[in-house]
Amino acid sequence: MNFCPECGLRLMHGAKFCSECGERLTVAGAVDGSTSNTELSDESLQAKAEAGDAEAIKDVGLRYERAGDLDAARRWYQRAADLGHAGAVRNLGVLRVQVDDHEGALACFVRAADSGSQLMMDRNSVTNKSMVHVAARAASQAALELLKLGRMDEAEKWIVRSRQMGDDQATAFIAAYQYEKPDLTQALEWSVRASDEGEVRGTALVLSILGQQQRVIEMAPYLIRYLEADVEFQVLPRESIALFARLVGMQFAIESETDASLFWLEQAKALGDSEAARLLAPESDSTFGLSKQSHDGLLGSNLSQDFKRPRQ
Repeated sequence: MNFCPECGLRLMHGAKFCSECGERLTVAGAVDGSTSNTELSDESLQAKAEAGDAEAIKDVGLRYERAGDLDAARRWYQRAADLGHAGAVRNLGVLRVQVDDHEGALACFVRAADSGSQLMMDRNSVTNKSMVHVAARAASQAALELLKLGRMDEAEKWIVRSRQMGDDQATAFIAAYQYEKPDLTQALEWSVRASDEGEVRGTALVLSILGQQQRVIEMAPYLIRYLEADVEFQVLPRESIALFARLVGMQFAIESETDASLFWLEQAKALGDSEAARLLAPESDSTFGLSKQSHDGLLGSNLSQDFKRPRQ
């Protein structure tokens, strides 16, 4: 079973990125942005590690983790951590998240955050492609572990600290965690917060939750925000966004908001939604003749099939 190196959630086999926190995955397993040893053979890397190179020692652990030998990975990470390698300390925290050792994970993330290390890693943000300090990412992960432990005041302080250190993922991590519990009330609150902070994954999660709760009109401003975001890959499938837009347009039609309805149906059509195109066709008289019953039936069936993510 593979786990996301950022939020610790289980990943589907063959995943290219974590659907919850957006972590890009070159291979299954934890990553910390290091590429200096990737071209070495196992034997050469092991020799470099045995010579005392902390980065190589950590990377041996990384290869064991990718191979699924977590006990060996933990031993090598610990060796590198004992030499002060912040990335190895953070990776130890990720392993502890996977076994629900939240106190142990927190201790690792705090240690990595407090290290003052200048090691860098991929930010793994949808909108921001710059690098981030390992220590800053560890601070975001510490915030999440504090929330899991019910220590909210401390979690809020670590959210602030992580942002001050240059990372912006803590609220998105927390939103994804609440969604997986599942606690949709808390997930929506944190997703809105992440969205307001500019995190597109937060916006996508808001849309998913509002869709499941059939709060269609409330989706409109978040759809605008999502469509205006400059993202390298789609967090939600294009057809899902098209369907959301059509459902919003249909709801506005039911409420006799003609201009708003036309706007959203046009958006859905532009996204490739054939039903929206049919409703907008000159010969169609159904755009504003939708019954409440037919609308609710369409909404419920589509959302239950398309937008409730399977629990992994």
